[in-house]
Amino acid sequence: MLAAKDSRTIGPDAEFETAARVVAQAATEAGRDPATIGLEPRLNWAGELNGFVSVAESWRTVGATHAAVDTMGAGLAGVDEHLKVLSEVARALTELSADHA
Repeated sequence: MLAAKDSRTIGPDAEFETAARVVAQAATEAGRDPATIGLEPRLNWAGELNGFVSVAESWRTVGATHAAVDTMGAGLAGVDEHLKVLSEVARALTELSADHA
Protein backbone atom coordinates (compact mmCIF):
# COMPACT_ATOMS: atom_id res chain seq x y z
CA MET A 1 0.00 0.00 0.00
CA LEU A 2 1.30 3.46 -0.89
CA ALA A 3 1.13 5.66 2.20
CA ALA A 4 0.78 9.33 1.42
CA LYS A 5 3.23 11.64 3.14
CA ASP A 6 1.54 13.29 6.13
CA SER A 7 -1.37 14.85 4.28
CA ARG A 8 -2.56 16.88 7.28
CA THR A 9 -5.54 18.83 6.05
CA ILE A 10 -4.48 19.17 2.43
CA GLY A 11 -5.21 17.10 -0.60
CA PRO A 12 -2.77 15.42 -2.95
CA ASP A 13 -0.06 17.65 -4.39
CA ALA A 14 2.53 17.46 -7.17
CA GLU A 15 4.99 15.59 -4.92
CA PHE A 16 2.36 12.91 -4.27
CA GLU A 17 1.53 12.66 -7.97
CA THR A 18 5.21 12.12 -8.79
CA ALA A 19 5.52 9.42 -6.12
CA ALA A 20 2.34 7.71 -7.35
CA ARG A 21 3.73 7.60 -10.91
CA VAL A 22 6.99 6.05 -9.64
CA VAL A 23 5.07 3.38 -7.71
CA ALA A 24 2.81 2.64 -10.71
CA GLN A 25 5.81 2.30 -13.02
CA ALA A 26 7.65 0.03 -10.57
CA ALA A 27 4.53 -2.12 -10.17
CA THR A 28 4.14 -2.46 -13.93
CA GLU A 29 7.81 -3.33 -14.33
CA ALA A 30 7.38 -6.01 -11.64
CA GLY A 31 4.40 -7.47 -13.51
CA ARG A 32 1.80 -6.13 -11.07
CA ASP A 33 -1.33 -4.17 -11.82
CA PRO A 34 -0.82 -0.72 -10.24
CA ALA A 35 -4.56 -0.57 -9.53
CA THR A 36 -4.14 -3.38 -6.98
CA ILE A 37 -1.88 -1.25 -4.78
CA GLY A 38 -3.84 0.61 -2.13
CA LEU A 39 -3.43 4.23 -1.14
CA GLU A 40 -3.89 5.38 2.46
CA PRO A 41 -3.48 9.09 3.26
CA ARG A 42 -3.15 10.22 6.87
CA LEU A 43 -5.80 12.86 7.45
CA ASN A 44 -5.50 15.09 10.51
CA TRP A 45 -8.65 16.39 12.16
CA ALA A 46 -8.61 20.19 12.25
CA GLY A 47 -12.02 20.69 13.84
CA GLU A 48 -14.33 21.16 10.85
CA LEU A 49 -16.24 18.25 9.31
CA ASN A 50 -17.12 19.71 5.90
CA GLY A 51 -13.51 20.70 5.21
CA PHE A 52 -12.29 17.31 6.39
CA VAL A 53 -14.73 15.52 4.07
CA SER A 54 -13.62 17.75 1.18
CA VAL A 55 -9.98 16.78 1.75
CA ALA A 56 -10.94 13.10 2.00
CA GLU A 57 -12.84 13.42 -1.28
CA SER A 58 -9.80 14.92 -2.99
CA TRP A 59 -7.80 11.85 -1.92
CA ARG A 60 -10.58 9.51 -3.06
CA THR A 61 -10.50 11.05 -6.53
CA VAL A 62 -6.82 10.12 -6.90
CA GLY A 63 -7.46 6.56 -5.83
CA ALA A 64 -7.32 6.46 -2.03
CA THR A 65 -8.61 3.10 -0.85
CA HIS A 66 -8.34 3.74 2.89
CA ALA A 67 -7.74 6.69 5.23
CA ALA A 68 -6.03 7.02 8.57
CA VAL A 69 -7.75 9.65 10.71
CA ASP A 70 -5.60 11.41 13.31
CA THR A 71 -7.32 13.35 16.09
CA MET A 72 -4.19 13.82 18.20
CA GLY A 73 -3.07 17.40 18.56
CA ALA A 74 -6.58 18.67 17.79
CA GLY A 75 -7.16 20.00 21.30
CA LEU A 76 -9.79 17.41 22.15
CA ALA A 77 -10.34 16.74 25.85
CA GLY A 78 -10.35 13.08 26.70
CA VAL A 79 -11.05 9.86 24.90
CA ASP A 80 -14.80 10.53 24.64
CA GLU A 81 -14.22 13.61 22.48
CA HIS A 82 -11.83 11.70 20.22
CA LEU A 83 -14.38 8.90 19.83
CA LYS A 84 -17.16 11.40 19.10
CA VAL A 85 -15.11 13.02 16.31
CA LEU A 86 -14.10 9.64 14.88
CA SER A 87 -17.76 8.55 14.86
CA GLU A 88 -18.79 11.73 13.04
CA VAL A 89 -15.98 11.30 10.51
CA ALA A 90 -16.85 7.63 9.96
CA ARG A 91 -20.50 8.53 9.35
CA ALA A 92 -19.61 11.32 6.91
CA LEU A 93 -17.10 9.20 4.99
CA THR A 94 -19.56 6.31 4.81
CA GLU A 95 -22.12 8.67 3.28
CA LEU A 96 -19.48 9.95 0.85
CA SER A 97 -18.65 6.39 -0.19
CA ALA A 98 -22.33 5.57 -0.67
CA ASP A 99 -22.75 8.65 -2.86
CA HIS A 100 -19.97 7.37 -5.14
CA ALA A 101 -21.02 3.72 -5.26
